[in-house]
Amino acid sequence: MLGATIDFDPDADMVKFEDRLELDRVILVKFHKLIRKITKAFDKYEFHIFYHAIHNFCVVDLSSFYLDIIKDRLYTYPERSAGRRSAQSTLYDITVGMLKLMSPVLSFTSEEAWDYLPGDPGEREKSVHLASFPKPEYADMFETLMSEWERIIVIRGEVSQALEAVRKDKLIGHSLDARLELSAFEEDRRLLESHLGELPFIFIVSQAVLVEDTGEEGLFRSENAPGLTVKVSRAEGEKCDRCWNYSATVGESAEHPLICSRCVSHLGDS
Repeated sequence: MLGATIDFDPDADMVKFEDRLELDRVILVKFHKLIRKITKAFDKYEFHIFYHAIHNFCVVDLSSFYLDIIKDRLYTYPERSAGRRSAQSTLYDITVGMLKLMSPVLSFTSEEAWDYLPGDPGEREKSVHLASFPKPEYADMFETLMSEWERIIVIRGEVSQALEAVRKDKLIGHSLDARLELSAFEEDRRLLESHLGELPFIFIVSQAVLVEDTGEEGLFRSENAPGLTVKVSRAEGEKCDRCWNYSATVGESAEHPLICSRCVSHLGDS
C-alpha cells in the first residue's frame, strides 16, 4: 500500500470522500467498521480480537477483494486521473489509519512505516505514537450500498468457482483469459446491471455480459446465489500488451498496434 501511493501527495492529490468512486467509499466504510471494532477491543483489553479482526480485514477485504480489483486502475489509468487518485486517496487513508490501529501492539513496525508515508513529513505528527487514534466516522454510512456490495462479493465468490473449474480443464490459464456470460434472477440481475461496466474488473476477467439464458453447455450453477448461472469461454480478441486484457480493439491504433483502445486512450490522457 505504501508502494501504490509512492507518487501520491495527500496535500495536492487527495480526493474528497464524497467524490470518490463507489468501491473506494465501500472499502473505507468497511475500514471504519474495523476501527470501531478494534477500539472497543482495546478498551476491554481483548487483544486477540484486534489480531483476528485486522488480519481478516487485510486478507479478505483488502488483498482478496479491494486490492485485486483496483490493480487495473492503479497500473493502467493515467497517473493523475480521477479514478487512480480516488484509489490512492483511499489507500492513503487506510494506511494511515491502520498504522495508528497497530501502533499499541506493533509499535516499532508502525513507527518505521510512518516515516515512509507519502507527503511532507512536516505536515503530520513526528511519530505515529503522537497521532490521535482514528475515529469510525463513516462506519454507519451507506447501509443499502454496503448490503449491495456484500451481495456482489457473494456473486464474485461464485464466479471464482466457475473460473477455477474451467482453469482445471485447461480452457483458461489466468482469469483474464476468460469471457463470462451471466444470468440471474431479477434482484441479482438488476444489481449486476447497475455495475455492468465494472463487472470485468470486479471478476478480474476480460469480458462479462448479462444474458437471458446461458444455455446448458459448460454451465456453472450457483448454490449460494440461487438463479445465478455462469458460462465461461475464451475471451474474444487479442491480448493487450499493456493491461493484459483481451480486446477486439487491439491493433486498431497504427501508433500503438499492440494495445487496446482503452489503453490508447489512457496514454493519450497521460
